[in-house]
Amino acid sequence: MEDFKNYKKILNLKGTLVDTKDIEDFLLHNSLLMERINRLPQIIDLKKDYKEFSVENILNSEKKLVLVKKDSSLEMIDVKITLHYEYFTYKEILREILPSEVEIPQSYQTVGTILHVNLDSNQFIYKNIIGEVLLNKNKYIKTVITKIGVIDTVFRYFDIEVLAGVKCLHTYHQESGCTFFIDYEKVYWNSKLQDERNRLLKQFKKNDIICDPFCGVGPVVIRAAKLGCKVYCNDLNPVAIDCLKKNIRLNKVCERKIEAYNMDAKNFLLLLADKEIGIDHFFFNLPELSLEFVKYLKNYGSSFLHCYFFCKKNVDVNEFIQSYFKADMNKCTLDVCRNVSPNKFMYVLRGKIKHLNIKENN
Repeated sequence: MEDFKNYKKILNLKGTLVDTKDIEDFLLHNSLLMERINRLPQIIDLKKDYKEFSVENILNSEKKLVLVKKDSSLEMIDVKITLHYEYFTYKEILREILPSEVEIPQSYQTVGTILHVNLDSNQFIYKNIIGEVLLNKNKYIKTVITKIGVIDTVFRYFDIEVLAGVKCLHTYHQESGCTFFIDYEKVYWNSKLQDERNRLLKQFKKNDIICDPFCGVGPVVIRAAKLGCKVYCNDLNPVAIDCLKKNIRLNKVCERKIEAYNMDAKNFLLLLADKEIGIDHFFFNLPELSLEFVKYLKNYGSSFLHCYFFCKKNVDVNEFIQSYFKADMNKCTLDVCRNVSPNKFMYVLRGKIKHLNIKENN
């Protein structure tokens, strides 16, 4: 397995040699006869060195080699093409070198120069070769990691094992024109939520006042502030707040636009209420616990809530919401954000807080 970079595959094809000056006319009359092979050019310059493949049995020629179908009526020659390691995708390489009973990881997340892949128990046995192939096949990646153990229930990060590359988990991630410094070992980040963040931010207007009590390193905070919003934000994780402050400077955001706290979200929300700070939009993204914190918003009836939460697929989601507060679902919206696992969805509940009918005794 250590020799995976030497992997090659031979293709025996048919072709025809065409003068460069005649290529345009050839294409005009014979395009339907040309062979189409994924990621191979149909017209090969024999004087050029291709990293992905080589033509083995034709000497350097002034003519172009056109790959054609074997049953075509054209004058054909045998063509032997060697596909090099660079030609293949990571999935194709892993399928060749891993046992047939081991599934290939179908997806991964990139955060700056870090690639995060989740492995099942069968894949974990081959973690190092999987890591090396992923590292080698992703040009801008410096570190490949996998999650070990469970997610920390307080700060939402997890134990990490470096599979390949440098053992540095500090990175800079680009999103929608902003740069985020992330200490990936100690803070939560999910690149897969970028589209959802984009949808959320489209609902904010200049001079809106935003509250984000679970802000992390600031993917919503920074972008909202750049839109001209005032943001009150908080995170219990002190490392996340340190990263947020660095990101404020990195993105040249006016510090008066962001007021950041490092405390329990309950105390943060009660503090804002005590100060009678008006809020236009509350953004709750702590999916395991978000619904638990809605009860602290009973003084904000006219404010708008965007609340992200998990619910198991075998549970009626409307009944699940009603177990926390008696929301008028005719005046709120409920959407599925993503499929988190085989038995769990992530939802977003949106609506004015007065329509949630928060119980006074909560």
